[in-house]
Amino acid sequence: MLEHDAFGVVRVTKTHGGNMTLFGSALVHRQRVDIELSRACLERDLNRDWVHSGDDIVRFSMSESQWAQFVSSMGCGTGTPVTLDGAPPRGTPCPRMPGIEQDPLRDTFEGEFRNTARKASEGVLAAQDRIAGFLKPGAKAPTKKELEELNGLLRLAGEQLAGNMAFMEQSFREAMEGTVAAAKTEIEAFVGTLAMRTGLDALRGGGAAPALLDGTVTGRDGSP
Repeated sequence: MLEHDAFGVVRVTKTHGGNMTLFGSALVHRQRVDIELSRACLERDLNRDWVHSGDDIVRFSMSESQWAQFVSSMGCGTGTPVTLDGAPPRGTPCPRMPGIEQDPLRDTFEGEFRNTARKASEGVLAAQDRIAGFLKPGAKAPTKKELEELNGLLRLAGEQLAGNMAFMEQSFREAMEGTVAAAKTEIEAFVGTLAMRTGLDALRGGGAAPALLDGTVTGRDGSP
């Protein structure tokens, strides 16, 4: 289990029932959006990362209208009102957490591959030791039962090696697909933010909104 002061998880749920007054809203709400921010720890098992939530840091509620405003107003305005349900006492300092050292995905899987291969080879090495014993001068010929045990030992080692390697290959492929998908999302978000800021700057200056073509910002007349 790996713990770090900077590890956290955020959970969003939609709650129904009851009547609740929310800060920044004139209505009484029977349904709302609840957000919880908690500490977290990381467990590495079965060639996958498992994130477990810990103690709550803050809990708050929003109306569905406030949630929509919050999601759609990134970088704009002064913030969206929320109703705190659980939070540190007023005046509690908020220290900066230490940075997280990057654990390269490739290095992680390489270590797990080596560990899996080592465990699978233990059965092969044990079989080799038994064969070496049969080949010593003066050693008795192996019985049928001993040969069956030796065959079973080698077959089990081969099955474990093949099964574990196939599972690890699948886990590695899924992890890489997730990394690629996350990278695409980051790139799309960057391009979208750049386009929005470019358009807002043009509107503030009273000019025509420029077009973003082939990664180059141009005006309507095609000039850079």
